[in-house]
Amino acid sequence: MHTPEIIAQHLLRQSNKLDELCAQASAQVSARSFSMHDGDRVYAPLVGHAIFEQGSVAAQDLIFQIPENLKFEVERVQFFVGFRLKTTNADVDGPSERTFRPCVFTHYEQANYPRVQYDPASMDVLIQISETYIDAKGQSRSRVLQNMPTPVAHFYSGAISMRQTSSNFAAPNNADLYYANFSFPSGFLFAKPWELPGGSSVTIKVSPIFAGVRFDPAYNTSAPNVTALNEYRFTAVLDGFKRVTP
Repeated sequence: MHTPEIIAQHLLRQSNKLDELCAQASAQVSARSFSMHDGDRVYAPLVGHAIFEQGSVAAQDLIFQIPENLKFEVERVQFFVGFRLKTTNADVDGPSERTFRPCVFTHYEQANYPRVQYDPASMDVLIQISETYIDAKGQSRSRVLQNMPTPVAHFYSGAISMRQTSSNFAAPNNADLYYANFSFPSGFLFAKPWELPGGSSVTIKVSPIFAGVRFDPAYNTSAPNVTALNEYRFTAVLDGFKRVTP
């Protein structure tokens, strides 16, 4: 026969469990009430980076892991590239840069046109996407989403309408207005959201086929500056939502 003390301990544990369940239910109701979307999903893009030295051809994997307790839905994939200066001679080139600045993929419109880009930096890569997940029978499955590595140009992430400067230095306002807008397309959109269940993962293999060598425009020559180097950062974005309820 249980003593009053043992009964009280059982009741206290039950009460604590009920409090935890109530807190979880309250959080889920709050998420449904304040979400800008369907009420059961929250905007949560997944972002990954890979760093490449100039001239690199070594592939790198970006791995996105989905937590066990939620489901993720990818609506689009986007890719971006940036660069920064790294130097082996700070006395000549100044200190290496700490932050990355946007640059271009080689398929961008007028990517390396000298009157648009005075600090040449560009990159071209191949993309291979695969996923690993647990099927209904509890078996681990992996699949590649493409038959072969795909040029980054096919993911519609390149900038368009890069601004063109005047071709007449005597009349700098005489610019081609057709290129007066600079914007990024919406990336590769899925007709139906790509569902990633909890515990699954996505691997994006990035294989550079061109990572431009830095040129110093002050020398007005095609010879590269051997002490000033480009370092590139490739960014992949899985744009989508996480479900806040099972």
